[in-house]
Amino acid sequence: MNKAIDLASGDFLVYLNAGDKFHDENTLESVARAVEETSVDVGVVYGETNIVDNNGCFIKKRHHSVPEKLSWKSFKNGMLVCHQSFYVNVSIAKKIYFDLKYKFSADVDWCIRIMKYADKNNMLLVNTHVVLTDFLDGGLTKENHNRSLLERFDVMRRHYGLLTTVFMHIIFVIKSILKHN
Repeated sequence: MNKAIDLASGDFLVYLNAGDKFHDENTLESVARAVEETSVDVGVVYGETNIVDNNGCFIKKRHHSVPEKLSWKSFKNGMLVCHQSFYVNVSIAKKIYFDLKYKFSADVDWCIRIMKYADKNNMLLVNTHVVLTDFLDGGLTKENHNRSLLERFDVMRRHYGLLTTVFMHIIFVIKSILKHN
């Protein structure tokens, strides 16, 4: 992914993993329209993600809903936007690389650092209000769920502090219990 940053030459960068795809033939037009409709520098364009099976058939919407107004602080509630639906201004991406110490949560950390940079430099995070990506269910992170959770805890601790991270995880556990009862 860091090599892709070095090679990027367009205006925005997005990562699609194996099996993921643009939601439809108008996806890139939706992203371009979102950028054109603002008069301020755009740091990130984001949207919704659908989960699909191996045949590309819709399974469900992601369990997290994309917030109307996204900020780096939003991710303390979980990864509210998949990196596959997170288009980053190349000028920012070229300054912020993936932290390779994370094997399963580098995307979470990268997205937070991208949003922090955009916020510090008064760049907008723009919601497209459309589904941008069909995300293939499964993958490496799901196969290594426990290791992924430990890494995400560390990412959150680094960005939001230990007390906030512990508090948010208590809330995650309570919501999970209530959801399954």
